[in-house]
Amino acid sequence: MKGRARLCPYYFVTGEGDAMRARLGGVLATICPADKKIIHGMTQAVFAPCAAQEPTSPGISDAEPSA
Repeated sequence: MKGRARLCPYYFVTGEGDAMRARLGGVLATICPADKKIIHGMTQAVFAPCAAQEPTSPGISDAEPSA
């Protein structure tokens, strides 16, 4: 489906005192058909939770096909 996406990041605060940091915990992707103007309240929209993960090796993505 060709569509438009809205990404909503979710951050969580970890640590204590001066070591407190906001860390990306995940993203909620809302995808709707490209010909629709409104995303909110659509029956045709798809909600897809996305997890944040550190890459296993610098410069290498798990999404890339292996040779």
